[in-house]
Amino acid sequence: MTPISSIKRMNHVNVNCYDFDVQLAFYKDVLGCTTVASGGTGESGAVFDDLGYPGKHGARTEVLAIGGQTRGPYIELIQWVEVGADRRAGPRDIGMARIGFVVSDIDEAHRELVAHGVDVLGPPHAGGVGASRVDALFCRDPEGSLREMLHCAGRA
Repeated sequence: MTPISSIKRMNHVNVNCYDFDVQLAFYKDVLGCTTVASGGTGESGAVFDDLGYPGKHGARTEVLAIGGQTRGPYIELIQWVEVGADRRAGPRDIGMARIGFVVSDIDEAHRELVAHGVDVLGPPHAGGVGASRVDALFCRDPEGSLREMLHCAGRA
């Protein structure tokens, strides 16, 4: 079987939120994301019904660009009217475990995250993926989900 040939690139990842305002502040004020689109009300989201998406419709949304990349990929924050289980995915659970952000300076990113009071799991770690050198660190967003900062040697 051949892969789907019409896929060109990733558009977005979805982060479901319990406290939308706290999450939005983290992604904008700490990570520097900018708003591309926002909206949603308790009555919005009927399109999800049309698409067969499970659950009640209604959500508050904010689509964010990373590093001024207004053509994506994006992070879409959503606070649903009907909230799912109060369970955050752990680093080894099935599903999306973390989002990785490329940074130009891993040590500076570490200092800035700490200065913002972000839960940083440890100092930057120098390592590699295959023949490539990758420096990385892990932190948590305000609701406890893992985020990763990466610096790849030779790239910004």
